[in-house]
Amino acid sequence: MKFDLEAVDTKTLSERGVVMEVLAVSTGKPMLNRHGKPVTLTLLGPDSDVFRTETRAALRDRLSRVPELDKLDAATRTMREAEATEEAAKRILVKLTVGWTGILDEKGEDVPFTAEAAAALYEQFPVVREQADSFVNDRARFLMASSAT
Repeated sequence: MKFDLEAVDTKTLSERGVVMEVLAVSTGKPMLNRHGKPVTLTLLGPDSDVFRTETRAALRDRLSRVPELDKLDAATRTMREAEATEEAAKRILVKLTVGWTGILDEKGEDVPFTAEAAAALYEQFPVVREQADSFVNDRARFLMASSAT
């Protein structure tokens, strides 16, 4: 059965991916690389199958560690849980990143998109990771109704 509910359809664009402009920290405006080209990431959304699959996998992984964590003192357990949560969030974001434009290496040449390169980008530039994470978690960016405007 098909429904006509574009005003709440976040699934379609979550699966297709939406382009996010990376913003310069100093100005809050879209960042341009040294060749004057926009720096963008293409991201799957929170209602994509990838997001749901990876989130479930992270939860299963966390639950499998509960017996091990229960043996630790509270401070160590808290630190391990925080580290694991951060790593899981990075893995999920890398899986949700499906392309980019304008990303250059130190020689000014285009860096081809790969999952490994995305992981390195997020590790080297936490502000880009933060922007991508915030973008992905804003369902309004994945609304079909707003994509027509």
